[in-house]
Amino acid sequence: MRIALFYEDAFEPGGAPVGIRNLAQALSARHDVALWGKAYAADYPALETVRCRRYRTLRSLLHQLPTWIDEDRPDVVIIVGFFLSANMPVAHFARKRGVPVLLHPLAQVWDVMLRGKVFTQGCDVRLLENAEENSDHLLQRLADRLSPHKKKLYLNTLGRRLVRLSNRIVVLSSEEQRQFNTIYPRPPEDFITMPWGIDALTGLDDDRHFFREVLGCADNTPNLIVWSRLDWYYKGLDRLLAGVRQVRERLGPAALPFRLFLCGPDYRGGAGQAARFAQKHGLEDLVYVLLPGRYEPGSLTPLRDADASLLLSPWDGSPRALRESIFLGTPILVSRETNFGEIVEESEAGLLVGDADDAGAVADALLALADRQHLAHLRQNTRALAARLAWSEVADRLTQTLQRDAGLFQPAAGVRSTPRPLSKAPDRDALPVTP
Repeated sequence: MRIALFYEDAFEPGGAPVGIRNLAQALSARHDVALWGKAYAADYPALETVRCRRYRTLRSLLHQLPTWIDEDRPDVVIIVGFFLSANMPVAHFARKRGVPVLLHPLAQVWDVMLRGKVFTQGCDVRLLENAEENSDHLLQRLADRLSPHKKKLYLNTLGRRLVRLSNRIVVLSSEEQRQFNTIYPRPPEDFITMPWGIDALTGLDDDRHFFREVLGCADNTPNLIVWSRLDWYYKGLDRLLAGVRQVRERLGPAALPFRLFLCGPDYRGGAGQAARFAQKHGLEDLVYVLLPGRYEPGSLTPLRDADASLLLSPWDGSPRALRESIFLGTPILVSRETNFGEIVEESEAGLLVGDADDAGAVADALLALADRQHLAHLRQNTRALAARLAWSEVADRLTQTLQRDAGLFQPAAGVRSTPRPLSKAPDRDALPVTP
């Protein structure tokens, strides 16, 4: 199969671009793969078995697309992301040339996305850890207020057209499919589910046990961790601490069923909100905020040594913290909105809170994690799950699904089934193909 992936940010650093490059590399083990994206100023890791095509401007992309399609002759084009202006011409040219289009919106077609800008300070935790302050200034607050209006306009114009041009929608989970359907209803057969794989990990050089040897927590109390940017709303700290408060109310002030560590860079004041909540409700012995400096930035030893990793986001893509947890054999506690609900239920590698806005349900899950025998069972299943989330496995399942989809490659009425060669004058903004 010949596959082209288009992602505007494909050659940038950060979580999603790394994942897409890993997907392209994994697909190329068995298929002919081209990765199309915008040129980035810095070098990026070489993809030895993937054809990399880059453009500088939207104008140069419009000039190059027909040539790329003719030369790469893809059987399918996978467009990644949603609120990106370059997606539309790629879908248009592909369908005009008779090439099926798969849209992978990265969970961006979601009601909560209309609340505001999820990322006003960026999303790369490694960069955030090195910043002195990750709080919004006036222009960022203004952009946050304008974001819902801009997104609604896009959803009703270019976004609607993009969805119509897409033969299939690639989603991370049934929760993303449900959310997508509330805005753009599609029949079930139009959806393909593709959980993301696990990226290579670094930062595991320290052999010391983080909680017992570094922090001095040497007793038998389970140590639970939130491993992310500390965003009060979008990372579900409000939901989680409401559950911790319920635990304290049930068990009384003397009980110490677990310790919860909120570990990561502050994000828009979330760390301070968490600390104030813990102080107000007498949770200081249960909840600890660990900012960079209390742990070594870039080190994954806190996640490796935790008894469980927690994330109750009201919206997320494919959280790297959860994928890293699985790789390290650390059980996870998740909300459905993390897109890990089905994975947890099928593998029993953690616990799912069906309604994470229900503080009682969160408290029940936290107390279940406080049972060390239960934790040992979850940890065993988590180790078995890691192999299933290798990118090679993800890529194979995707292509097998495409090959079984008999209706995907049937030419639509009025659409050419084979590309017609086009000749274009060379564009001065064009960049060379690698390799």
